[in-house]
Amino acid sequence: MNTNDDIYSFYKLISEYKVVIPVIQRSYAEGRMTKQAEDVRKSIISSIILATVENKPLFFDFVYGNIVPSESKKETSQFIPFDGQQRLTTLFLFYRYIFECADEPLDMLKNFSYETRASAKEFIEKLCDNKIVPNEKTAVLSKHLTNQNWFFNDWNNDPTISSMLTVLDEIHLQISSLENVDFNHILILLKDSASITFHFVNMQENNLPSATYVKMKARGKGLTAFENFKASLEEYLGEKNSALCEVLKNNIDGKWLDLFYRQSKPNLPDALIMAFFNRHLINIWTLQKKAKPLPNEVYNYRKIESDLISFPQIDTFISWDIYKSILENCPIEKTILPIFNFLKTVCEEPVIDNIKPYRTWNVFKGYNDSFYESYPFRVAFFAMLCYFRQTEYDEKSFSHWMRVVWNIIENSTIDSPESYLYALRFFEELSAHSHTIYEFLSDSTNKISSDFAKEQLEEEHLKAKKILESPSWKSSSANKTGTESDSYFAFNATDDMLKDTKLFADKLRDLISESREAQ
Repeated sequence: MNTNDDIYSFYKLISEYKVVIPVIQRSYAEGRMTKQAEDVRKSIISSIILATVENKPLFFDFVYGNIVPSESKKETSQFIPFDGQQRLTTLFLFYRYIFECADEPLDMLKNFSYETRASAKEFIEKLCDNKIVPNEKTAVLSKHLTNQNWFFNDWNNDPTISSMLTVLDEIHLQISSLENVDFNHILILLKDSASITFHFVNMQENNLPSATYVKMKARGKGLTAFENFKASLEEYLGEKNSALCEVLKNNIDGKWLDLFYRQSKPNLPDALIMAFFNRHLINIWTLQKKAKPLPNEVYNYRKIESDLISFPQIDTFISWDIYKSILENCPIEKTILPIFNFLKTVCEEPVIDNIKPYRTWNVFKGYNDSFYESYPFRVAFFAMLCYFRQTEYDEKSFSHWMRVVWNIIENSTIDSPESYLYALRFFEELSAHSHTIYEFLSDSTNKISSDFAKEQLEEEHLKAKKILESPSWKSSSANKTGTESDSYFAFNATDDMLKDTKLFADKLRDLISESREAQ
């Protein structure tokens, strides 16, 4: 398959083939009256308009199908799409709207047809034979159409036609909200093969078996929620932070996808990627939300806390409004940047080796790979990502930070929403020194305002000071309690060092007592 020849626009596709949506396809769904469909619809139409009004190319992934050669040279061969029906139909409706606004003949669009129902086929034919755009910008396009004498009342019962009307309403609404729209310029871009494109795959030519269709349909169903999240995040970052937007586009379908696939295989990694974002955003939201939201904020607060779940299933849809509410109330430097920095680093460095003290805790999958996360593990995940608010990664400083994090968590009680919040606040404050944690803790004049884990922090102050003074204290410190977390960070301690555990504990207690007496 040639990587240049297989890149098509909708205009190029209908120029070469008669596109026929087959009977086996489901109804057109992007106009359904559900919150999920509404988010998808608004996002896709917005992306299409952005691509054509501001000349920002849009790529629509793959369109698979079979080509049925015509029996006569005078007739056009048919393309039967097996995967891509929804996108192709949305593009057809957008082209149909723009063609009329730009006074372009509609004959070319007659090469798009539906075979799912006779009513859907007839409706599309009528769309290409009659004017559909109302004169008034504020008019509802669907009401304008249903009042036409060529529109049959029975068509209102066809789910595909109802969906098409809803999508046309959205196109009209978004286009009408723009000022000084140059429809001729948009038309030129729609005819340009580099504007809105997709990979066009002829399954017969590429020797894809019939079973591939079933797999692709399953894949398409599973990708819906994640693809919507990804597209919305890209659009949001495009407006707020172009540099992070480029990082997302350059990695989300490459290195990061491979990273999560290795954790999820043989399953799709989509839900796991969303979970990684969700877990961090839940922590950030808990940390920064208002104790008493304003009346107009109460609904969003309830939606966030009910709909944003740590580990969604592959088909769990979460409205972009939920994410947007968090992102607009919390700085990108604390929400998106740490995740991007972590993912970039973990693809290049053995970061995982310095993260987990418990073999039962997986930074990607939670406790015991069971997609469960207790309050202590939530806090650990938050503290870990706090380190990555800074771009620079150093294996030594990161291992020091995670050792302190786990020692404090392990010796603290975090078993309620209140203690969870106090722990988040504690590490939020302490994380300002995450890259120099031993240096910060070794100086007794350095303080933090949080009272959480006060005694454990005092112990960490003394340990840090001794560790910096003598490497042997580092090894003994790592084996003080004999817990799995400390032994994980033992820094290759020898058997002789392990025998010093009791001695270290006695010395540490003496130091703490002396320190308290001096105060």
